[in-house]
Amino acid sequence: MDSSQRREMVSGMHRSTGSFELVLTPVLFAFFGLWLDRTVGTVPLFTVAFAVFAIMGVGVKLYYAYDREMAEHEAERAAQHLRGRTPVSTGSTIGSSRLVPVTEVAGDG
Repeated sequence: MDSSQRREMVSGMHRSTGSFELVLTPVLFAFFGLWLDRTVGTVPLFTVAFAVFAIMGVGVKLYYAYDREMAEHEAERAAQHLRGRTPVSTGSTIGSSRLVPVTEVAGDG
């Protein structure tokens, strides 16, 4: 198994653990809230509050992880473009403010 296959396998394993995190974190928080509710006598207050808090936290974590991963891909693509290995696509990216340096101007020369 070469390094690219190993890297892809590890990346896939990290993605699958994210699904467990997405499901189990709110469930664990809800169980803790249920225990706290039964101890204090305020059933469903802490259960709902902790579950919602966990869902929001997991969502924020997923957003920032995705944003970081996309920034890494963009930086890698820009580095490859500067080395002349791959062309930059001409397709539109909505919301993208990435600037690509121009190395040749049509009509010069």
